[in-house]
Amino acid sequence: MTEPNEFPPYRDKLPAPGPAVPAGVLIGRAEAVTVVSLPGQAGAGGSTEWPGTTTLTFRIRRPDESWVEVVVRGLSIDGTVREGDQIQVPDRLDRNGRIEVAGLLNLTTGATIRAVGSPTGAGTSVIRVLFMAIVSVLVILLIGVVILFVVTRNSVGMF
Repeated sequence: MTEPNEFPPYRDKLPAPGPAVPAGVLIGRAEAVTVVSLPGQAGAGGSTEWPGTTTLTFRIRRPDESWVEVVVRGLSIDGTVREGDQIQVPDRLDRNGRIEVAGLLNLTTGATIRAVGSPTGAGTSVIRVLFMAIVSVLVILLIGVVILFVVTRNSVGMF
């Protein structure tokens, strides 16, 4: 006869393994969470010369036990991350050793956090317009030179 054991076998009571983390995805607890909002700069005539930006930063631990900083930057941030929230982000380091994303998943709340608008969007559109204007002027000058060359060549041959 066997005597009752103080510690019954737990093989039947082990929790089911959780879902495997997909490759290229990092899941961890958010620590050192900060949100910084910088106001825009007004230009002449009340137009916005430089839009304001909001930056959400925090750090999470990678599987190799190293810390990595996560940055979400936009004109505003839709959603919140709090200290200790479980976060899922793509595991892609930029050249500065950070993970900079436009959106992420807060597994604690189930919410998607995303950057709304691009803080460089206004500057990018100005540069794009200037580039197109310069290209247009160069094309017009080239057409003018070709027309001038053809007209002068034909007029020299007429006399």
